[in-house]
Amino acid sequence: MIKKLIKILFVLFVMLSLFFADKAIAAVSYTHKTTSGATNNTTSYTIASTTPTANALILLWVDNRNASGAPDTPTITGNNLTWVQATTTTHHAATAGDRRFTLFRAMGSSPTAGTTTISYTNNQNNVGWTMVEFAGVDTSGTNGSGAIAQSTSSISDDTADITITLNTFSGTSNITAGGFVNIDNSQAIVAGSGFTIAGQWQATGENLSVASEVQLANDTTVDASIGSGTTRWGGIAVEVVAAPPSVDPPKMSIVWWW
Repeated sequence: MIKKLIKILFVLFVMLSLFFADKAIAAVSYTHKTTSGATNNTTSYTIASTTPTANALILLWVDNRNASGAPDTPTITGNNLTWVQATTTTHHAATAGDRRFTLFRAMGSSPTAGTTTISYTNNQNNVGWTMVEFAGVDTSGTNGSGAIAQSTSSISDDTADITITLNTFSGTSNITAGGFVNIDNSQAIVAGSGFTIAGQWQATGENLSVASEVQLANDTTVDASIGSGTTRWGGIAVEVVAAPPSVDPPKMSIVWWW
């Protein structure tokens, strides 16, 4: 009877040990890859060579202007990756929305180093972009779909700042990223509270600035500003999903009594 009771208690111990085993959560980290732009009229723009990391989420924000009509929606190719549009919005409403701001995502198991190409059907007047890579993210789904819980856009005209509001986050380990564009190239874009600028570019000879920012925590208020005056803004914010926790098996010394 005693031996049977010991066996039952042992089984319960093992089950509880497995249930309460340590769960290791990989923290999300980020690397700025490149931020730049171009002011020539063409249908194709080349992003400088980068080396993507396998199974990392890559986010690419792209802004473009077509002064003679509606701005085209870009397509992205390169790095042995499939680039998927996550969110897009027109902005710069004073001229009937002649600018477009678009977020792309990508992820692959065997990306290649090299340039990335932004393509349009019609000539665009200027383009700006910012690319950030995230490691320690959820790799489920396809082309980074599992690593993005939500993304949303916002525009603001003739203001000193812009705020994008995200929904409540789906996980406490998830982090926040945002991309912004404005038509003031005379001063830097300032990161919102708790955020850090990942990359920034100000055009020469064109009214265009782009920037990306990251906060390694939940934040439903994604904002940016300029130091003085007002400008016209576009922005897209993202909730980046952390990799699910891995369970470490319990370490036990087992003695059987029969």
